[in-house]
Amino acid sequence: MVVLILICLAGLILQHVLPINIPSVAYIGIIGILVSMPVMPGSEYVVKWTQDINILALATPILAYAGIAIGRSWTDFVKLGWRSIVVAMFVMVGTFLGSAFIAEVVLRMQGLI
Repeated sequence: MVVLILICLAGLILQHVLPINIPSVAYIGIIGILVSMPVMPGSEYVVKWTQDINILALATPILAYAGIAIGRSWTDFVKLGWRSIVVAMFVMVGTFLGSAFIAEVVLRMQGLI
């Protein structure tokens, strides 16, 4: 967890230091990818230290924060209208079905199902 916290801090610092207006999440993702690449010195330690961390356990608070952020701007969400809700539902269903299709194809290619 210490490695992940340090990567997050580095991303937050970069977001404030660099003049490019990119969200800190992008910097955090880029730093995480860079420090875990096999060509980087010490990447085997980063991977070893972080491989046992359950990513879903980390995603749950992030999704909760996103829900709170949407809940605080409920008036803005209502202004989007019912059409945006229909579009969002189609996007979610399409993403789910697309993911399920890709998983089915890959698992069949590997002979697991």
